[in-house]
Amino acid sequence: MEQYLITDDVLPAVFSYLNWKDIIYTQQVCKQWKEAACRAIIPSTSMLPIIFGYLDWKDILCVRGTCTQWCEAAKHTLVPPSIDKRAFQGAPRHGGLEKIPQFNVNTSRAYNMLDVMRKVMPNLQQIQLSKFQGIEPIGFMIPLMGDVNGPVARYDEDVEERYLEGEDAEESLKYIEDWRTYDVSIIADFVNLRSLIINDAPLHGKYPCLFGFKHLRELSISQGADYCDLKWDLKMLKSMPLIEKLYLSWSGATGSISDLHFLKNTLKHLTIVSSVNAGDAKIGGNFMDLTEFVLLETIILRWATEIYGDVSDIQESDFPRVKKLVLPGVLHRIEQSSDVIDLFTSFARRSPPCIASVRLAENAPDHYRKDGRHNYCPPPPFTLEFVKASSRLGWRWKAYPRFGGRNSSCEINWLDEEPDSSHSIIERRAYQKEAKRLGSSVGFYRGVHNLPSKEDYQGLCIAHEERELQSRRESMRRFREAMVPRI
Repeated sequence: MEQYLITDDVLPAVFSYLNWKDIIYTQQVCKQWKEAACRAIIPSTSMLPIIFGYLDWKDILCVRGTCTQWCEAAKHTLVPPSIDKRAFQGAPRHGGLEKIPQFNVNTSRAYNMLDVMRKVMPNLQQIQLSKFQGIEPIGFMIPLMGDVNGPVARYDEDVEERYLEGEDAEESLKYIEDWRTYDVSIIADFVNLRSLIINDAPLHGKYPCLFGFKHLRELSISQGADYCDLKWDLKMLKSMPLIEKLYLSWSGATGSISDLHFLKNTLKHLTIVSSVNAGDAKIGGNFMDLTEFVLLETIILRWATEIYGDVSDIQESDFPRVKKLVLPGVLHRIEQSSDVIDLFTSFARRSPPCIASVRLAENAPDHYRKDGRHNYCPPPPFTLEFVKASSRLGWRWKAYPRFGGRNSSCEINWLDEEPDSSHSIIERRAYQKEAKRLGSSVGFYRGVHNLPSKEDYQGLCIAHEERELQSRRESMRRFREAMVPRI
């Protein structure tokens, strides 16, 4: 019988069509087949970065130590974004973002790890810069992160010297060491960054290195703390033309909405929240400029006091893809509310539905200030918003406290009938659950369906305070009765 010898370059290709059990079985035939089987099951260098791309960055950091080939493959791996599950335990979600990045630079150890990552895994896609854990400013020192022009630090040496002479000298020295200046410019080495979140990071001044990622898809800046003072302008985002999510809350940014025109074909989610301080720089412009952004799905401009416009300028064809529309004080008269309700109803009934809200302008004739004598009462409900419970639509006036506190709303004015027996039981239960949640904010304004006048609001405050006073008196009476010894 004539025998044919299979060449070494053909055997690995043949074994690639077998499953791993058959490969293990056939490799026992001879030494040639065993070597071919090894070449068949070991991935090539070009395939390793693709395989590593399905792993978490911590796993990649572990497997890169296997051999030189795997170490080199880790450098070319596009590290996927990841989520730290522990971040959801007892902590609110950041800035409305759906994901909390696992690589969070909030300790000196995390900073050192970032310095290592830029060398061993420079293709990291997601980074968050945060306030350092467990450390609060003590007054004489303001922590700063170094700029591209060199590290900087700022504090009062005289105050520091007097403070360090006390009993807390050792603790204070540790504080200064922990708050030493870090060079944030190393983040520029992650050229393939897709998501950058800056949350109360100790940044002061200008940082051009933070605005040069041409592949960035998500940018979130929230600098609400008093010791954070990042200075930048919206025009600096031009070097990042692929941004899809932009979240700015007390970000220190200046400029106008029109400066984002270069993102009109990419931006999908936009949130702008202004600072509560009157002297701070804020983002301005006409909100109607956003009608040119054809891919927008979410627009949230709550408390954006410098953004202007008139809600009556909106047409039914505007914002065709938007699912959530939150407008600032661009409702200039209460008389406009009927037209706005008709407009928002058409928005809510289209596909996909758009749930919208708008706030009464502070310079409107129907706007009034909360009386300082009623500090424990909720603010006036100046926000007209639409609600949806299952397939049922409605609208209401709601109060959003600007400095924290519980939201209070008036009664809901439903536009549709309540789901009955003709609807499925799943739809009825979904409606009941959502209607209960929406009704939980109706307390102070129970029985009120429209925006109350100033006199009606003050009457509600007086009645509320009287009920609270009577409730406290009743509680004290029951307490005294319980303390009287029984004979």
